[in-house]
Amino acid sequence: IQYFDLPEEVRSRAAAGGRTLGQMEQAAILRALTEAGGRQSSAAQLLGVSKRTIIRKLKLYRAQDGAVAAAMAS
Repeated sequence: IQYFDLPEEVRSRAAAGGRTLGQMEQAAILRALTEAGGRQSSAAQLLGVSKRTIIRKLKLYRAQDGAVAAAMAS
């Protein structure tokens, strides 16, 4: 996912909030997972990426912190 793939509202908020591209990407993936009821393939479709990309990113996020577990629990 590249910066310009993100919705305008996310890009403008990021510029104002000073979040990194990685933080915006993680937020977009976690939001898509929430909207998709935790279904990775549906979240991938919402974002226009492969399910493999979602799986790879989730593994990365799990290694970094507990954000994925928290999002999946809600």
